[in-house]
Amino acid sequence: MPPPTQMRQATTNPATHIGWAADEIILPAIPGSRAAGAIVRVTGITGNIRGAIHTRSSGESIRPSLVITDDPQTDQSARSPSQCAQRESVISGAILNLAGPGRKIAAVMPCTVIAYQTGAARIGAAVRY
Repeated sequence: MPPPTQMRQATTNPATHIGWAADEIILPAIPGSRAAGAIVRVTGITGNIRGAIHTRSSGESIRPSLVITDDPQTDQSARSPSQCAQRESVISGAILNLAGPGRKIAAVMPCTVIAYQTGAARIGAAVRY
């Protein structure tokens, strides 16, 4: 349960709708702030990624506009061609389509290339700036 102060935080306007949990932070909705109402959600690559839609207190539904896929491979998965292929498929499918059908999404993938021809190496080689 969130701390009691979270449920009643306000500025000069009504409640800011700030929130935080083990896997999500919702920044306060403060008029004039470029970060107002931004959401940071954490999900593992093998977790429940699809359907990342958040409904704001106004009723507006929003989808992700940025994903950060941090080190998507472990030492063990990098040694397995099938696990590399599965993770590449998750990245190119579920993750890069989180913005919704026909919508673009920004993506960043800081990672360590563990071995030649792993998923991280192939994705890095395919990226052109």
